[in-house]
Amino acid sequence: MNISGLIKRITPLCLKILGKLPQCPWSSVMHPLNPRTLSPKRLPIKIDVIETDGDLKKLRFNNKHNLWFPGTTRVNEDLWNEYLSVTWNSPVNSHYYFRDNVRIQPGDVCLDCGACEGIFALLALEAGAKKVICIEPNEVMIKCLRKTFFDEIRQEKILIYQAALGGCCGETFFSYDTSYPSYGIIGNADALHRSKIPLKTIDAISKEIKFDSIHFIKMDIEGAELEAIKGASQTILANRPKLAITTYHNAYDFKCLSFILESYQMTSHARGITLFGSKIYRPVLLHSPWN
Repeated sequence: MNISGLIKRITPLCLKILGKLPQCPWSSVMHPLNPRTLSPKRLPIKIDVIETDGDLKKLRFNNKHNLWFPGTTRVNEDLWNEYLSVTWNSPVNSHYYFRDNVRIQPGDVCLDCGACEGIFALLALEAGAKKVICIEPNEVMIKCLRKTFFDEIRQEKILIYQAALGGCCGETFFSYDTSYPSYGIIGNADALHRSKIPLKTIDAISKEIKFDSIHFIKMDIEGAELEAIKGASQTILANRPKLAITTYHNAYDFKCLSFILESYQMTSHARGITLFGSKIYRPVLLHSPWN
């Protein structure tokens, strides 16, 4: 490892010792120093276009997972990294949603908040989930999800629900770029496409679709995670689900989410650490419960 790489790895630890990283727990700060993260063996890019249908195309990842995407989706290293972030079970991948006792068990009902192309939903079904509710605001990705999971929807293993998640119910705009389907933002952003969609709380969705119980909630919704958890209090208190929530979009998310979950008498554990385009370190992911 070169000097710059070493400095990058030890900087969070130095800042924590100096009291300058209150938003990052020690487990997060120590992650870059884990010897198992030094020489990761990444899978080489393997994405094949195996079918087209109008303005959509089906991609096969790693000779294993078949998913429909907008035809304008860029098939490149960024798309491969998005796939690996969900599927790659490696210490170096802080974005991996499963951890020790935060896993899907056979028969679980799961909420996939920010379902996008459905990679996590596929993994949930592979793990034996009874049903996955895919919540996604992007109208184009909703169309793709319905094609990818056509059979599973008929079998009632997958339910597709179009909405943006928040702390209240109403309407909002969702802005997105079909060439980069994993990203979108609530509001009138400068984007190629924009549509008006429902804004819903998880509690409202729970009452509307009337599922019996929720065992696992995965959430990656581009910085709206804190508001979405505020709108999920009844669901969380009633079900005590396992949680895997991204916290890298905003510097304060892990700390705020931890305080909320602590009020529910649930514990939180941080995974990884990142700057994510800013000068403030923050954990990548929150897992709960953690024993």
